[in-house]
Amino acid sequence: MPGITGFIKTNSNFNIDNMTNSMMNFDKLVKGDTFSDDKVIISEVKLDFCKNKFLDKDDLIIFVNGNCFNITEINQQFKLNASVIEEIFYEAYKNNILDSVLKNINGFFEAVIYDKNNSKISLISDRRGTHFLFYYIKDNHFAFAGEAKSIVSLKDIDLTINKNSFNCFMELGYLLQDATWFENIKLIKPSSIFEYNINTGEYSQRYYWKFSEIKPSQITYDEAVNKLAKLLPNAVKKMYFKDDILLVPLSGGLDSRMIAVSLYEQNHNTEQNFVTFGEKGCRDIEISSLIAKKMKQTHRTYSITNENVVVDRKNDIWYIDGLHSIQHTHGFNTAKYFPKETTTYFTGIVGGEIYGAVYRPDDEYVDKLPSKEMFKNIFKNQINLLNINDDYYNLHSYYPIILDNAIRKFSLVSMSYTFTHHDVMFPFLDNDLLDFILSVPDEYKKDYKLYFDALKKAFPYWYTKIPFQSADGFNPETWLQKRKRKFMTKIRKIFKIHEQGHYFDYAKYIQNPDTQLEMDKILSSKNNFISAQGDDFISKYKNENWENIRFNPDLALKLITVKLYFDKIEEILK
Repeated sequence: MPGITGFIKTNSNFNIDNMTNSMMNFDKLVKGDTFSDDKVIISEVKLDFCKNKFLDKDDLIIFVNGNCFNITEINQQFKLNASVIEEIFYEAYKNNILDSVLKNINGFFEAVIYDKNNSKISLISDRRGTHFLFYYIKDNHFAFAGEAKSIVSLKDIDLTINKNSFNCFMELGYLLQDATWFENIKLIKPSSIFEYNINTGEYSQRYYWKFSEIKPSQITYDEAVNKLAKLLPNAVKKMYFKDDILLVPLSGGLDSRMIAVSLYEQNHNTEQNFVTFGEKGCRDIEISSLIAKKMKQTHRTYSITNENVVVDRKNDIWYIDGLHSIQHTHGFNTAKYFPKETTTYFTGIVGGEIYGAVYRPDDEYVDKLPSKEMFKNIFKNQINLLNINDDYYNLHSYYPIILDNAIRKFSLVSMSYTFTHHDVMFPFLDNDLLDFILSVPDEYKKDYKLYFDALKKAFPYWYTKIPFQSADGFNPETWLQKRKRKFMTKIRKIFKIHEQGHYFDYAKYIQNPDTQLEMDKILSSKNNFISAQGDDFISKYKNENWENIRFNPDLALKLITVKLYFDKIEEILK
């Protein structure tokens, strides 16, 4: 994703142009402002319509990439006089109330503050860590960037591979906590400030907000339904600005429908530009087309029919820093077809995962403090990589650990590509909304109950009269809707009409002899960057497991992802 990039000037071979150029992969990205003095250089890559502008005032240099949705409330609460998010950071830092202000900002951002008088750089993440900010520290060298590849582009840095990351990726398909593919490149934590002292080389990281600040609610179930029914549309409302040109991905489920309906009921004339992915004729396209028709919205559909997944998507791996399996980059190649004028992308990520309790603990762990035993089904053998006992997670809930890992390091990584084209909004990560859902008993959320009841309360027509795409074992269709769907399924079988799937048949693709040859060729080629570190772990894994994984799309495509990523690393280091 685009972002802020820079380094302290302790290495004459470090080059800011190399860092920014490595991130300039798409037409909508431009180089922003650059600040430089004798100690540090900071620059940025941002969307061509981005309104963020760096601030240079009273020996404070402030870069922000992102939004604050409650500037008026922040000004009132802390007696500030800010009109933009950069001014909030300036006034908060100047008045020594940065932590308190950050705790109350409702928004999605990354920020860098350079204090020239104190020779200190602060890297700052939002509460949820939605905008990634990586940093490198080794031998008195310090660099940071919105993409790991930007740091990798620097000369004379230590790119020792983190072998734990390979094992984690092959088991889960993503990495955990602050890990990247390299031991000396880390991801800043959510809700945190990372400070680096240029004079001494000392650094520290602290949380300005913790999940433990959420107080368990004694609210009744009916009260919870009523409150959630109000918070859901309000979350969308506060993230929409009248100048936005919207792009709303719409499926047949609950989450994206909530966004679409909230925007529609706020103003029926709001143009949303619906898009839906899937094979032609699939259930998602069928249902979303019905919704679009009733709202009189433009609706575009995209079939994911790559002739060669590996070849078609190999560049996607590099764009997302190898942090996601190639299997889950479906849809990346369709972004070029989106209306170029659209600026703001509303995503339903986190809806079903948290509000619908898709990630649900066993009953014995409901409403308990986090423990390793709670998460074994999710994180498997990688459980020891989690900082479960960090007091940041001191809340009687299963979900903070899920948010920072299964969602941030999997679901949000899948949005990295979207960040290069749009300003991305996450209504389900709204502070008020998410803090509330984490405060109520987990038992309320079981089997989508609270979430669906609140949706019906808020939008009765759209959640009772329009059919649903069942997901994760949940299907809220009425008796009549289910009978109709079953009847149509029988008709298709009688007349031998193929019923389309959801996205793409990876199992069929992976079994193709040509695909097998292509994968074997990629995995068998030598990677000198890996070999130079003394352990060709990819070849070893392939030789020991190939017969077991060659027809398993999940494992095979994860291994291909890792190899293609490190092949790209080798290429750029030549």
